[in-house]
Amino acid sequence: NKKSRQAAKKEFNAEVRQLVQFVQKRDPRVIAQQQKERRDSAEQQKREAAEKERRKKAEEAERRELQEAARQAEEARWAEVVADKERRRAEGEVVSSDESEKDDDSEVE
Repeated sequence: NKKSRQAAKKEFNAEVRQLVQFVQKRDPRVIAQQQKERRDSAEQQKREAAEKERRKKAEEAERRELQEAARQAEEARWAEVVADKERRRAEGEVVSSDESEKDDDSEVE
C-alpha cells in the first residue's frame, strides 16, 4: 500500500509540474518577466564590458605615464653624468670614455 501511494504521489507531482510549465509558457506575466530578465542581463553585460574597457584604458595610461617618468629620470641621470664629465674636463682632469662607463655602472648600482 505504501509503495502504491508513493508512486501515485510522484505521478501526481509530475503532472502538476507539467501543468505549471504549460501555464507558464502561455502566461503573459511570465513571458514579460523573462523578457525583462533577458534585457537586464544584456544591459549588465554591456555595463561590465564598458567598465572593463575603462579600467583597461586607465591601466594603459598609467603604464605609459610610468614609462615616461622612468625615461625622464634616465635622461636626467645621463645629463648629470655628462655634466660631471664636462666639469671634470673643465678642471683639467683627463676623462676617458672607459672611466665614464665605470662611473655609470657604479651609479646604477
